[in-house]
Amino acid sequence: MFISTGQFTDVYYPVIDSISVIVRSYAYWLNRKYGRTTVITPNIYPYHDNESFDVLRHKPNVIPSRLKAFKFDILHAHTPFNAGKIAVKLSKELKRPVVGSCHVCYYNKFKNKTKTQFLIKYKMKKIVSLYNQMDLILTFDEEIADVLKFYGLKKRVEIIEMGSDFIYNENEKVKDIDYINHLYNINPEYNVLLYVGKLEWENNIKYIIEALGILREMRQRFRMLFVGEGKAKQDMLKLIEEKRLTNHVIFVGEITDREILAKYYSRANLLLSPVPDYSLGLSIREAASLRCPALLFKDSNHYVKDNFNGYLADKNSLSYAQRIISALNDSKKEEVEKAAQQTLGKNYEQIIDEIYEFYNELIKPRNL
Repeated sequence: MFISTGQFTDVYYPVIDSISVIVRSYAYWLNRKYGRTTVITPNIYPYHDNESFDVLRHKPNVIPSRLKAFKFDILHAHTPFNAGKIAVKLSKELKRPVVGSCHVCYYNKFKNKTKTQFLIKYKMKKIVSLYNQMDLILTFDEEIADVLKFYGLKKRVEIIEMGSDFIYNENEKVKDIDYINHLYNINPEYNVLLYVGKLEWENNIKYIIEALGILREMRQRFRMLFVGEGKAKQDMLKLIEEKRLTNHVIFVGEITDREILAKYYSRANLLLSPVPDYSLGLSIREAASLRCPALLFKDSNHYVKDNFNGYLADKNSLSYAQRIISALNDSKKEEVEKAAQQTLGKNYEQIIDEIYEFYNELIKPRNL
């Protein structure tokens, strides 16, 4: 059955994060396989959309009057804020089902920003109140579902995997490795370590730099690539100079071209991801889909299992440096790479088939 879907989000391109990538991937595959799909998002940035599906941009906090003309069969809110409110209001007017996704562990987000339990409870209650006006809630984690229920969620919750829009190809990988080596004049025998994300101290980047300093002292042959931008960049440059790492580190900047970004993952021998995030971060999933395992801190993530689909280190620079070396020299690293791809890097084309089944289930009763 072909359906018309509206994908509502507060975050979309040119901003690249987990939610914007997920929304674009959902919209692409839904539009390609199951019917007309429209992304509805605030017009915050001057940006020209060039997608195979419709993108409707609107003034923040304003519901576009022409939305009703799209005759959606189902609406999907990917953020429980303004986009979620618009989706819920429109679903009531159109008498159409609405799905809500919880892509982020908001409890942890709020906890990291404030220690005031009253404020955390207030914000969680507001989110759950909106979710309770929807027909189905999708999330990727049982623990997130439990937290939502603890704060009063009454609606049905289903667990859906997070994925990656990258597809592994051995022949392309060889070309990508040569491309990056040539671009930065990297010796093919050198290991490449990669970080993808915001350059912010709260992402534990200092541990990476200190670990790299240890690697240099131990005469390890490597190049470190930082992909992204952020407020910590200038201070990072100073610390890198202090550690005499200037010739070992390359700042790539932000990459918006997905095909180019895939080349960096393909060349990297190890993704460094000491970020204090209990979810399965976007860069970890993207790297895994291209058989690049990640090194995390212990207890930061329960998806990555040590020596199975990634590597774990104690939360200190020495342990992180030692684990980089042992991971790069792991005799079973190829097995770890394949396990990472199979368990963490599922492609969105497969995931969207599951999403469609949920949509279809909600739509049918309304069509009887």
